[in-house]
Amino acid sequence: MKKKNIGIIIVSAIAIISGYNVCISQSNQKISKLALANVEALANGEGGTSYDCCNTSECGGAFCGKFTPAGSSTSYSVFYK
Repeated sequence: MKKKNIGIIIVSAIAIISGYNVCISQSNQKISKLALANVEALANGEGGTSYDCCNTSECGGAFCGKFTPAGSSTSYSVFYK
């Protein structure tokens, strides 16, 4: 009878510890998502393709984005060549 009780206690302890570890790992998921976002942001600039941009639509290319120099209130539309 004592062996049966000890076995039940050991199995219960393992189940409690496992449940606690699962709970802890799920709460750390936010950190993992942040780390993944940082890795993706760093990797985006490592592509072998680069685009030459100019600041008028006469370049004949697609819209690249807007650029506002630091300390300036003027924005420039940038297009791919």
